[in-house]
Amino acid sequence: MRFVWRATEYEVVQVLDAWKTTGPCRHGSGEQYVRRHWFRVVTADGAEMEIYFDRQPRVRQKTQRWWLATIVLLRNR
Repeated sequence: MRFVWRATEYEVVQVLDAWKTTGPCRHGSGEQYVRRHWFRVVTADGAEMEIYFDRQPRVRQKTQRWWLATIVLLRNR
C-alpha cells in the first residue's frame, strides 16, 4: 500500500488502527451513514499518519477522496 503526498511517495508498512465515522442521513430519516473510513498507519520512513477516505466528497472534490489528516510522529529520523 502506497500513497503520494506533496510529491513524495509513502509506503505503508503497518496499519495501527482503523475506524469509521458516521453522520445522520442528509434527507431527513433517522438513519446513520458511514461518512469516513479512518486509518492510523506507519510508513517505511517511520512516520505515523492518520489518513481517511471520504465516502461522500463535496461536489467540487469528486476526484479527491483520500486525505492526510495528521502526521503524528516521526520515529526513525
